[in-house]
Amino acid sequence: AVDPRHFGDVLAWALNKMSRGARRVALQLDYYMSSQFAGVAVAMRSGLYSRAGIDLRLLPKCAPGAEAAAVSRGYEQEGGKALFVGTMEQNTLLPAIDSGCGVKAVAAMFGRSPLCLAA
Repeated sequence: AVDPRHFGDVLAWALNKMSRGARRVALQLDYYMSSQFAGVAVAMRSGLYSRAGIDLRLLPKCAPGAEAAAVSRGYEQEGGKALFVGTMEQNTLLPAIDSGCGVKAVAAMFGRSPLCLAA
């Protein structure tokens, strides 16, 4: 069963629905490759995505707040031949959705909010 609280479950479900030939994924990070994306980096370096039949590529860094537009633009330019996903904070996602950008929130990267750590 897909647990929508886990980003990996949602991504695996979406990829499972795609044909084998269409398992190209473009990932837009909302920050530089850093420790917060350690799981992605380790999986790429170890070939985990390739062994799972996923052709993952990282999109170039974009300006803060432009992640939704980059994902939407990339999807349109490639004619839907790849799954475009991005990471972003809710303070940039919600205005992008409100302005008509055709993106949707599909998962959280944390099982629980880390905001208590900032207090």
